[in-house]
Amino acid sequence: MRKTLFVIIIVLSLVIIGLFLLVSYLNPEEKAENSINFISNDENYVYPIREGGALSYWNTMPDEIDDEYDSYSQTPLYEEIENKSGVKLNFEYTPTSYNDLLIMLASGEVADIIEFDWSWYPGGIEKAIKDGHILILNDYLEKYCPYLHSYLRANPEIDKMIKTDDGFYYTFPLIQLDDLFRTYYGPFLRKDWLDRLGLEIPETIDEWHTVLKNFKEEMDAFAPLSFSYGGSMAFCGAFGVLPGYYLEGGDVVYGAVTDEYKEYMATLKNWFDEGLIDPNFSTAKSNQIKKLFQEDQCGATVGYAGGNISSWTNEFRDGKPEFEITATPYPVLKKGDTPEFGQSTYLCSVSLTPVISGKCEDIELACRFLDFGYSPTGHMIYNFGVEGESYTMVDGYPTYTEKILHSGESITKSMSKYIRANTRGPFVQDRRYYEQYLQVPQAYEALQVWRRTNMKEHLIPPITLTTEESIEFSEISAKIDDFVFTMFYKFVYGEESLDSYGDYVEEIYGLGLERALEIKHNALERYYGR
Repeated sequence: MRKTLFVIIIVLSLVIIGLFLLVSYLNPEEKAENSINFISNDENYVYPIREGGALSYWNTMPDEIDDEYDSYSQTPLYEEIENKSGVKLNFEYTPTSYNDLLIMLASGEVADIIEFDWSWYPGGIEKAIKDGHILILNDYLEKYCPYLHSYLRANPEIDKMIKTDDGFYYTFPLIQLDDLFRTYYGPFLRKDWLDRLGLEIPETIDEWHTVLKNFKEEMDAFAPLSFSYGGSMAFCGAFGVLPGYYLEGGDVVYGAVTDEYKEYMATLKNWFDEGLIDPNFSTAKSNQIKKLFQEDQCGATVGYAGGNISSWTNEFRDGKPEFEITATPYPVLKKGDTPEFGQSTYLCSVSLTPVISGKCEDIELACRFLDFGYSPTGHMIYNFGVEGESYTMVDGYPTYTEKILHSGESITKSMSKYIRANTRGPFVQDRRYYEQYLQVPQAYEALQVWRRTNMKEHLIPPITLTTEESIEFSEISAKIDDFVFTMFYKFVYGEESLDSYGDYVEEIYGLGLERALEIKHNALERYYGR
């Protein structure tokens, strides 16, 4: 009997273990979240670092707070980071531009840590590494960065994204595992107007036309729909293309030379001719569109869940209690279809994330400091700030205080003083930050609506171009982008007839499109082989 019971216990134990492993395998995001809790037993990696030290840091403060602080180190965020990490930071500020970076690199006074979009560097990432401006991290990750290193081991897809084709690790990424972070932009409109007109939320291009026409005729809107150049692309996907580079069938294509793109521009031109699009949309800025909304002159646009839907709702309702915004799905041509295109990002970002300079003298300190963001303590600071000041724990949930949520300033400005989760940096974004940042239910619902696309299948992964490819692609791309941008407005405004679309396509190929596609394809093949 005992023997039988023992066997049953063993079998049940194996089943439970097997189920646990199966769940872990089927749910890699949960596995990745758990890996945040890695704790090193090595006393050398306890924070704050006992021997301390100082590092210079080159980046730019958020615009929202640069009039209040002379240095990032004066903010509550970095005061807490310095205190808890044990590292003194000397911030060096210049606008994050190509010329400013080159000036710093040429001066010989190069910061230990640099935050910059290195795709701007002539020759790209690979050239910056070869030129000695970016430290290769391969020899240091396991030794000095146990938190990030363990995270990458648990997440091979992220591991692939933050290294070059030669296998060189070079940056400390912003990691965004949760889908909630990866879709944040899309179309929205005045729900109170829809209700007054007895209209449903539009799903198709034809339904959008009906809604916009009613906004103009019944609500007397000067600009029923307004958007920036980038925002207009929310409607392009309905025709089965995007204007730039994307994946189709596993390879790179370019959409702005297709018949579908021509159909899309013809539709926009018709809307423009009918007065359904802001006549000034070629120069429209977010604050101008905001004013149109506030003055009941605009009923629809494309924007952000937090920065637009949430903030506009809170701001406008004081004087306009009926005001209500709702997100709409990315439009399609046939009702019931799933939108093929929308907005989505990668599991992690390596743009404007910190690298260690090739001139850094204390590599160990720089590695250990940047690894701090992936530690449990760093995770909480980067996402929530100072406990007891910017957040408190309520039933195990880090809850922002009045200093963040109701400071009398915009939530973006309040957050920028205490956290970096609303921008980017070397850490893992926490879903609980975003849940509170959105503030109003309409903003959270927008993310659910905008996520329902097949966009992830069309994202080109973060490929790396060789030095030669980067230089050649940049030259071709600059010419093509400028031409496509210029012709977009000419076609929509009617300054150029769509009858000349064939000549337009021929011009783009003449500017080197086939070679640009070849470069992208080759880089993609190398990425798949990493």
